[in-house]
Amino acid sequence: MSHDPYTPPKSTVADVAPARGGRPGWVWLITLLFGLSALWTLLSLALVALNAIPLDSATQAYYAGLSVLDWVLTVAVSLLNLVGIAFLFLMRARALHFLLAALGIGILNTLYQIAAKNLLSVLARPGAFGMVIGLFLWGAIIWYGYRLKKNGVLR
Repeated sequence: MSHDPYTPPKSTVADVAPARGGRPGWVWLITLLFGLSALWTLLSLALVALNAIPLDSATQAYYAGLSVLDWVLTVAVSLLNLVGIAFLFLMRARALHFLLAALGIGILNTLYQIAAKNLLSVLARPGAFGMVIGLFLWGAIIWYGYRLKKNGVLR
């Protein structure tokens, strides 16, 4: 009996590598916390824009001074974060592009709001500290995403 080089190789199910495990726990946690946070941000912006929630006078003055560009940038950052988190949950490498864009635009927008719109007058000291912590957390999420991509977890 001769070997036919054109026949496919014989393999069994045991020869096939098992599928990778599910999502890492950190991806679930990031999706839950930061996905809900992005949704809450969009909801709160809508409520403020519709005057559906009471605001103190300093906060009312701040929001009244926002231009269309200010609103568009704020909503865009939230949407970029939401899309980035969704892609991270789907284990897609393009999540990093959205999250990095959101972080960059968010930092530039925050600096602009501080310089031109007096954002710090609306924020109490804990609010400003929370904003800085938030930026570091987004940076950590992006770093984690790059590690996942480097290790071949994100496609």
